[in-house]
Amino acid sequence: MALIPLQQLPHDTQSTNTHECGSVVDDPDVKAIADKLGKDPAALLISWAVQRGTAVLPKSVTPSRIESNFQALNKLDRNQRYNFPFRWGIDVFGEVGAEETERRAEEHAAKQREGA
Repeated sequence: MALIPLQQLPHDTQSTNTHECGSVVDDPDVKAIADKLGKDPAALLISWAVQRGTAVLPKSVTPSRIESNFQALNKLDRNQRYNFPFRWGIDVFGEVGAEETERRAEEHAAKQREGA
C-alpha cells in the first residue's frame, strides 16, 4: 500500500514528498481536465483513484476542501454493504437484527463444516 498525497507540504516541513515532485493537484494536465469537467482538481483525483480501485482516504483542514472531498466520495454510495460480518454472529451495524444474524452465522458455519 502506498500513500500518495494529493497536496504536498513545503520542503522545509515534514512531508511525504521525498522526491520533491510537486503537488499532483497543481499538475497542468490535472487542472486542464478538472477545468474542462467543471470540477475541483482534488475531487477529480479522488474520483480517478476510486475508479481504479484504490482505497481513498482524503484529508484536509480546509472546510471547503472537506466538503468537496465528502461530496466526491458521497456520490459513490450505492447503499450496498459488501462486507457484512455475519460470520461473527453479531449484528455490528444494527441492520438485520439478532435473529437474522444468528441464522446467517449458523448457515455460514454449516458451509464451512461441509467444506472442511
